[in-house]
Amino acid sequence: MKKIILFLIILAGLALLEPRSRARIMNVVRPVSEAGHERAAKRTLRQIAIDVQRTKARTGFYPQPGDFRQWLQQTYRNAEDPWGSEYYLEIFPDSFVVASQGADFRKRTADDIRLVKRREATAGGLGSALSPPAPPSSKVKASAIRKAKEHAARNSGSAQGR
Repeated sequence: MKKIILFLIILAGLALLEPRSRARIMNVVRPVSEAGHERAAKRTLRQIAIDVQRTKARTGFYPQPGDFRQWLQQTYRNAEDPWGSEYYLEIFPDSFVVASQGADFRKRTADDIRLVKRREATAGGLGSALSPPAPPSSKVKASAIRKAKEHAARNSGSAQGR
């Protein structure tokens, strides 16, 4: 049995030396290889998302997208996906995305592998240092305008009595 396996390995090596057979072999092997890369990237993205959430729980803040490469290197020692491009982070008011650029090495294209996670609610809602506070309601605005007018009227009345 060992001799058969050794023979097949030698035969495959020789076949890879011939350009026409190499192309055929690579056309068969590439989809299997890509599927393996995709599975590895998804597994890593799941772990990265967990660690992003842990960082938020520990520090109160999500890693900044601009500092994400450095954060990954500190956390994992490697910021690259199976294709050799960098993972990236996008943060939205209600969610965050960790993603791999995929085989084309370009962000936000069809081959990207993206993992979307909801941002955890805090005592003040979903807001954080990365998103601006919600605008005040119309009742709050009306109340603030009314108080400002009352304050202005009191100050103008006391200024007239002087």
